[in-house]
Amino acid sequence: AADNKGGGLYRINTTAGKTLGVAMRARDFFNAAIPFDMAFDYQSEDRLYCAELVAKCIGRTLEDSSWLAFSTAGKFSYVAVDNITKSKIMLPVFRKFY
Repeated sequence: AADNKGGGLYRINTTAGKTLGVAMRARDFFNAAIPFDMAFDYQSEDRLYCAELVAKCIGRTLEDSSWLAFSTAGKFSYVAVDNITKSKIMLPVFRKFY
């Protein structure tokens, strides 16, 4: 898209076991074939959007939600990719801006 100004790859700053746990949870969500959440409702469990899937995999594996901040638009609250990548537990591996 014209408004996309870059991208990156990030790693969770945690143990190898916890990192594997996040990957295993992501695999479980994938295998469950949960539909995409067009309403971007973080509270729902029957549908997921991309950043929600990542945030839930990390939060449930770490058994901690304090690492994650939510974005808001009016009364609507959601998790954006920036909420994840700007978290104190994430380490940038590669970033490219153009």
